[in-house]
Amino acid sequence: MNRYHRQFILGLLALIAATVAALWLHGKFRALPDYAFLTGWILFAAMFVLTFFNARKKLPFLPLGKSETWLQIHIYLGFFTVVLFLIHLNFRMPHGWFEITLAWLFALVSVSGVVGLFFSRVLPRRLATRGGEVIFENIPALRHTLKSGAETLALGADAK
Repeated sequence: MNRYHRQFILGLLALIAATVAALWLHGKFRALPDYAFLTGWILFAAMFVLTFFNARKKLPFLPLGKSETWLQIHIYLGFFTVVLFLIHLNFRMPHGWFEITLAWLFALVSVSGVVGLFFSRVLPRRLATRGGEVIFENIPALRHTLKSGAETLALGADAK
């Protein structure tokens, strides 16, 4: 089993475990008078931890652990916050323009995270199968080669 399959399976298991744990806590503690505040503060703390991944990327020289580990934590915690957000909303649509705005912003950020995860997992493999990696320093030479090939093709088609 390669690394991508292992990460997918671990991610799926973590998502299932987080969902089961969150739903169990929801059933156990929803009778608390300030349940929405509790879930809101946990959600805030989780989103605060999620922002540390960006700080980790900006400060690569600090010995804060491997970036890959931070990314995995970011992915799993991101999925958990989506489940926690639905629990915080009590699985209903929000009321009022302020709540609706916050919910849409959260949904937008969550969807952009899932799309970013898709791009970061799928596109590099697809690019590698379509001619190898393109190193930044080699782009001018590759452009020149493609331009010359296109000109030759165009002039060859004109001659016929």
